[in-house]
Amino acid sequence: YVLGENDELVVLVGTNKAKMTKRNPLGFDLRKEMMLEEFKTAKVYEIMDNPSNEIWSQNVDKILEENFPETKIRLYGSRDS
Repeated sequence: YVLGENDELVVLVGTNKAKMTKRNPLGFDLRKEMMLEEFKTAKVYEIMDNPSNEIWSQNVDKILEENFPETKIRLYGSRDS
C-alpha cells in the first residue's frame, strides 16, 4: 500500500541497547536485510527505542530531516503505534 501511494519508502527500525531477547530476537542488521529483500528500493534506518515519546519523536524528525531535508513526508505506523 505504502509504495503505491508514495515515491519512496523509508523504514525506521526500532532497536534497543539490550542484547537480543526472546521478545526481540533479531538485531537491526538482520531486520534491515529482511526489509530490503522484500522492498528492494527502501531506505532502512535504525532508531533507538526511548521511553519518552517526545524524545523518540524528535529522533524520528532528526533522521528524516538529515536524510530527506526538502521532502514532503507522510508517516505510517506499525500495528502497535
